[in-house]
Amino acid sequence: MPSVTADSNIWVSAFGYGGKPRRLFEMADAGEIRVDISEFIIDEVLRTLHDKFEDPSTMQIFEVAAGQVLDGLTVSLRRGGAFAGRVLDPQRQPIAGVGVTALLKRLIRDDQPAGVASSGPPLLMPSGQGQTNDLGEFRIFGLWPGEYVIVATAQSKFGGAATQPAAATTTTATYFPGTADVTEAQPVAVQADETVSDLIIPLVSVPAFKISGVVVNGAGAPVANAMVMLMGGQRGTDLLLSLVVGPPLMSQSDAGGRFTFGDVPAGAYTLRADAGFGGGIGAFGFTDTFGIDIDGTPRGDPSRPKPAREPGTIEVTVDNADVSDLRIVVTGSQ
Repeated sequence: MPSVTADSNIWVSAFGYGGKPRRLFEMADAGEIRVDISEFIIDEVLRTLHDKFEDPSTMQIFEVAAGQVLDGLTVSLRRGGAFAGRVLDPQRQPIAGVGVTALLKRLIRDDQPAGVASSGPPLLMPSGQGQTNDLGEFRIFGLWPGEYVIVATAQSKFGGAATQPAAATTTTATYFPGTADVTEAQPVAVQADETVSDLIIPLVSVPAFKISGVVVNGAGAPVANAMVMLMGGQRGTDLLLSLVVGPPLMSQSDAGGRFTFGDVPAGAYTLRADAGFGGGIGAFGFTDTFGIDIDGTPRGDPSRPKPAREPGTIEVTVDNADVSDLRIVVTGSQ
């Protein structure tokens, strides 16, 4: 079974603002992947969460001696903000089972943020998730005060092995108020203990294409039964956003080493193949090192170099046409 090593930055980003790395757990539960989490990563997550999000000036410290019992302690929890609304299909009908994610664009704080000025690229940080019910309704709660971009992602055949002719169109990740272009998304602000309701997100339908190719070994011979993973984005891009709008899905090469992914929207993607004799399929080697800027904006680390391409990995751009005859070379295959 292929494995995904959970980098500490992924977990800090996911948990720091109440989000959940939901897709990773769904894939693990389905037996598609194994998620590797080391004790080092757990320690690093706890340390980083404390350093980045804990304000010592707001903490009340209690001292207790051996055998002593402290009674009457009161712990006050701050209520988070919430978003509520509905998701509609391209025919403007309510749709169930759609994942909706709030992506933090800017944190709003009453006091001076602990961050520092940064020239790094701004990031959209997954901060809370919900799923539509049979009426198309969703609710995301427990959010920090801030400005968010809200994205809806329908369950579709994106990335699935194409056993039938590809559809002419497919639904794609849609940002409020109803665009497939993240730059055209309308941010929504929320305060603590506030619910912003009546948000309507009509899913966008876009042309669908196919990605196909062959997996070969170092000698050029086809590799059968290789696991091939398709993921939105390329090296050095926003991994967290890619996981939300185009979660990695998998296929398997046939006896001739051929693979096909159907119903793929136009965009940039990364493909990685593993023949089952190496260390498994990981997260493509690009993760987000981030910080919160002085204005509350999550930003990447500008000093972080673009990761090197891992073995068995290629990058491809779907530009309004099927992409075929791709060739992925895997090492260590027998």
